[in-house]
Amino acid sequence: RLVHPSARAGRCRSRPTGLALQAMVIPISGGGIMGPFPAEQAHRVCQLKACLYAMAGGTVGMLIGTILLSGSISQWLSSVLNILLNCVVGVFMLKNEPGVSSVYNCLITTICSPCQDQCSGELQCLMPWICCNGITIGFALLFGDIFRAIGSIPLIFKPEDWKKGTDGFAAAVLILSTLTTYFAQGAGVFFGWQTYKEVRDTGVTMGGGQWAGGGGAYPPASERM
Repeated sequence: RLVHPSARAGRCRSRPTGLALQAMVIPISGGGIMGPFPAEQAHRVCQLKACLYAMAGGTVGMLIGTILLSGSISQWLSSVLNILLNCVVGVFMLKNEPGVSSVYNCLITTICSPCQDQCSGELQCLMPWICCNGITIGFALLFGDIFRAIGSIPLIFKPEDWKKGTDGFAAAVLILSTLTTYFAQGAGVFFGWQTYKEVRDTGVTMGGGQWAGGGGAYPPASERM
């Protein structure tokens, strides 16, 4: 029988919920850095943006695969809630990037409006981005989500286990999207940490949300479109 790769039989009650994880990561500080990304970090910004896009695209793929396979949106939501929260952190971090700035403006004027006065975004969100993604990957490894997705790959090639003709395609989409999402989070942790170290080691000072040293701030989206 074809089993949804994200099924968690017997584990739902013991696994921390998305709200619990959110409560765990809110106190994380910016790691002593804040303000816009320095111009020298333009390549890192592109890497972080690619990770954010892959995470967002992966969650959409997981939704499509879940609907085709089981039709349960609630099952998808329980699987990606923490990933969606991480994407929100990424949007705040890259709020001046083309393609991300419009999403940020939508969030800040609707469901995330209370966050505008609490978080300036950009580098202040870099350490939360690293920690949130790292925690999500840690729980995915601990509870077997990643290994379950890998172990479900043979199901794609077993038509006798399909309930309907589209199950093979649905399983392929779901498994590929799941692995892509977690890989993107891992890459996000790596590139985020590299960015943090490089910014920290430059020894620049900050004042009023602007860089007082270094090569200036990374141009906002309006200047690069």
